[in-house]
Amino acid sequence: MMNNNKVFFNWLQVGRFLAAFWVVMQHGQWQLFFPTSPVFPENVIYGHYGVDFFFVLSGFIITVTCQGYFGKPERLGEYFIKRFARIYPLVFLLCLPRIVLAFLGGEQLADTLQQFISDVLLLPNNTKHMINTAWSLRYEMFFYVAFGFFMILGKRFFWSAIGLATIVIFYYNLKGASFEGVDRFLFSKWNILFISGCVLGEVEPFFRQNSKRASWIAVILMVLGGYLLLSSGLSNSGHEGKSITDVVWSSIFFSGSIIGLCCLDYKGVKAPKILILLGNASYCIYLLHGSILFHIRNAIQQPYVECAVSWLAVALVLIVSCLIYLYYEKLTNNWLRKKWLKEN
Repeated sequence: MMNNNKVFFNWLQVGRFLAAFWVVMQHGQWQLFFPTSPVFPENVIYGHYGVDFFFVLSGFIITVTCQGYFGKPERLGEYFIKRFARIYPLVFLLCLPRIVLAFLGGEQLADTLQQFISDVLLLPNNTKHMINTAWSLRYEMFFYVAFGFFMILGKRFFWSAIGLATIVIFYYNLKGASFEGVDRFLFSKWNILFISGCVLGEVEPFFRQNSKRASWIAVILMVLGGYLLLSSGLSNSGHEGKSITDVVWSSIFFSGSIIGLCCLDYKGVKAPKILILLGNASYCIYLLHGSILFHIRNAIQQPYVECAVSWLAVALVLIVSCLIYLYYEKLTNNWLRKKWLKEN
């Protein structure tokens, strides 16, 4: 939906929350659904596919919102400021308590500070994460940086570079190559999900003008992607166990999901306000929930008590995340934009 040259996708916010909640269920499935199980059950929630949705959605949103930046080097600073304002303040806030705890607990403060800097800056390396789910943000920021520099050179160069990158990524992943340094991010199979989202973002105006056709395309992609995922066997081993073909099938399915959610907005279907709010807070939900649930698992040994407390913790994560979004994340984002950008 268009308004004052800005695109508002309320149903994508709903999808963002559902994906974040899916990840929460994944990380808490043992204590939330199998409290008396003596061993960790097989992956029955498949919440790691929620991260696939986030990657495709990130590529889609960044392409849609940056159409006016292509071929304009003078806007590169503005692009990075907006990315910084959106991503980094929350990571800083959630990592900060670790420094305080390390200081009070007598841990090696120098090592903790080094890890803190690496995590807060989301540097493309393989160090341990203070926030368990922050691994995906490193891939996301790496892609954002590459996107920005390709973007300012114009659309022809951008899509040529994206096409070449896709070929190289497929070549190395199908070859079974292993990577340890920055090349792990450069040739990552997750880039296929981002690229799929970029393609969707580029053709989004067509979907908006042809919502009926877009609805059929959404259904076809979801059915096809779902069939391919099921026929190839859903990955039980989480992110690392996915092959490049698994990622492709996932990108097809979630591309259809995103088109379908957009169609709801195109057709004027109102999204519930509470779900929009939770969608806005989903970034915090995604980063905050893991540490809380894992600490409960380690601290409480009584299964039913752990189960009850874990569900209460999930509810608390949702409430706290909304408060952090409203009174920190949103305000900080707006303040940084007003301070560093001339117009917004």
